[in-house]
Amino acid sequence: MPSGRSIVLARAAQLPLGKIGLSPITINGHLDRFSLMLRYARSEQLAIAPDIQLDLLRVPETKRARQT
Repeated sequence: MPSGRSIVLARAAQLPLGKIGLSPITINGHLDRFSLMLRYARSEQLAIAPDIQLDLLRVPETKRARQT
């Protein structure tokens, strides 16, 4: 019986490159949550490097067909 991972990889092999991986909305959402954690840590006076700039990691979002 094939493993779950091999099934996922087989499906991914049939998709165009633009459809594989995390969407920009998902990536940016994770960055937003991580930014909130850093802001909370700073508010609790935890030592966080001041030069961390998560905004530089954001991915441009394109509108999906159903959003237009």
